[in-house]
Amino acid sequence: MHKWAGALSPLLFYLHSMGLGYGYLALLAYLFLTNTLLGYINLDLIKNEKEWLFKGWMIAHVAFSAVITILVFFHVGTVFYYK
Repeated sequence: MHKWAGALSPLLFYLHSMGLGYGYLALLAYLFLTNTLLGYINLDLIKNEKEWLFKGWMIAHVAFSAVITILVFFHVGTVFYYK
């Protein structure tokens, strides 16, 4: 379910916003799309058994996800504050 949601998330992002925005919205968009690409090249795809590669991939993917989550909450808060 996680992989399908991640694979289809760029389509939902495009429907939500057809532009990348400015400032923190651009950062959010770039991090989101980079993390999506990182998810696409997961270890099921590259078929590598090296533990350091898995750990590096997982740390990067989770770290990007954490930063994206913080930026999403900031974005939602900003939207509701200025509405």
